[in-house]
Amino acid sequence: MRAFFALCLIAIASATVVSLSTATFNDTVHGEKPVFVKFFAPWCGHCKRLAPIYEEFSNVAATEFPNLVVAEVDCTQNQDICEHVQGYPTLILYKDNESTEFESARTVDALKEFVAKKL
Repeated sequence: MRAFFALCLIAIASATVVSLSTATFNDTVHGEKPVFVKFFAPWCGHCKRLAPIYEEFSNVAATEFPNLVVAEVDCTQNQDICEHVQGYPTLILYKDNESTEFESARTVDALKEFVAKKL
């Protein structure tokens, strides 16, 4: 039983993707820390394939990029935030009031390389 609870705690601790909403988006992306945001729709097949990769990236980023906020926006629940999004998933890095869209392979290594170059 203790092992089960330990695994649950590890799973909770490794969930580092922050869900943003209309109420939290602007303060987060215009804050002091850089923010890497995945805009997605739950029904999107490409988004479903990216989800475990993005989660793995967030776990890696927690140690390699400790000041980076890894976040996501469900565009079906926050349509006002997603007006500029033209396809799902869209990945954008916000830093110093500028935004840069990620346009490369959807792998953990590619995400790390992109973030490392931009930070």
